[in-house]
Amino acid sequence: MGRIKRELKRPDDKLNSNLIIIATEGRNTEKKYFNDLTSKDNFYTDKVHIIVISNIQDKSSPDHVMKQLNDFYNEYDLGENDELWLVIDRDRWPAKTLPNIARQCKQKNYNMALSNPCFELWILLHLKDVYSLSKSEKERLLLNRKVSATRTTIEKEIISILGSYNKSNIDISKIIQHTNVAIDRAIELDRFPSHRWPNYLATRVYKFVKTLINS
Repeated sequence: MGRIKRELKRPDDKLNSNLIIIATEGRNTEKKYFNDLTSKDNFYTDKVHIIVISNIQDKSSPDHVMKQLNDFYNEYDLGENDELWLVIDRDRWPAKTLPNIARQCKQKNYNMALSNPCFELWILLHLKDVYSLSKSEKERLLLNRKVSATRTTIEKEIISILGSYNKSNIDISKIIQHTNVAIDRAIELDRFPSHRWPNYLATRVYKFVKTLINS
């Protein structure tokens, strides 16, 4: 006899609303971004609600993020229109990890939004036309080396435009008005959107955000 899954209460008692469940690598940045993005001050809709699974153990490997999504799926009774998203970075993980993750996503009907090299590229696209940069500049962003003890190349780019950037408490009020611009720029940057993940400078976060806005 199979395990009985728990009923998942729909926010605002909207029984016909769809849920988008997101598992992320980051413990703070992505969670605050997605929660603020869908707040009533921004792109809120009562037809779609998001749940960001907290990465409380701060284990950021793709395998761990996948396990979080699997655990949630196995725990709760989800509707046929609910979506599960894996939001991960390419930067630190060996190439051999990704085929297995992509294969599992396809088998389980999960969505994968991978950023290469990292989620901060999505933030930068709100502020800068990365596509038009020179080949060497794009390569510099893709390598995303540390330029100080606490900052990477892309973070430094964000700071040069915004003046500051706090990964633990991101303030999207400074970029939210450029969301549609970021989507267009990300689409332009994603040269092979049908590939399972980008092996080049790109972020697939736009796919999730576009879905949310269109809803």
